[in-house]
Amino acid sequence: MSIAIEEGQRRGDDAIAALTKDGLEVKMDLTVWYHLVASEAATVFQKIGSDYVAKIVRPAARTAIRNTTVKYMAVAIYSEKREEVQDEISTALEQDFAERGIALEKVLLRNITLPAKVKGAIEAKLEAEQDAQKMEFVLLKEQKEAERKEIEAGGIAKAQQIIAQSLIGERGRAYLSWKYLENLKNLYESPNNTILISPFDKSFIPLLSVK
Repeated sequence: MSIAIEEGQRRGDDAIAALTKDGLEVKMDLTVWYHLVASEAATVFQKIGSDYVAKIVRPAARTAIRNTTVKYMAVAIYSEKREEVQDEISTALEQDFAERGIALEKVLLRNITLPAKVKGAIEAKLEAEQDAQKMEFVLLKEQKEAERKEIEAGGIAKAQQIIAQSLIGERGRAYLSWKYLENLKNLYESPNNTILISPFDKSFIPLLSVK
């Protein structure tokens, strides 16, 4: 029993329309696998006839579906309760068929069509959840970046503190003198320089060899 024209035992829209617990109408595509019980086949043909599918199978299936869907909310049938609904329909049909010489093999709830308004609301909710997850990821990323910068800033501040302490006193002055002379040496040895003029006093003894 399908909404698709080319599917199902009957041509055209043969889907089952049923009301849900919240008063909405859903359309359901359903496949029922069944067979006659061999020992009851003759009785079925005598009492019901060869058209037992139209008289028993289809009406029983539609009744079981409608009796089941009315217990559930439309969104639940469409999502987390789908398998539960299918199992409940199977149980009801199995009992009904057994009394009439028919054995149920399986019920397949293949498709559920919700009202356009409900479907739109579900899609909007899913989109909102995806946006929320995306925003959560962005916020987490920003938080991690802020923590990284805080750690980096702390490291720089500590390094500056250590350097500042190391530059205090004669040891610091000696280090600055050495650093100053190292820079002069680099400038002197650079191929781009032809003349190097360096001011110095008694604190900065010239150690550069002059050619």
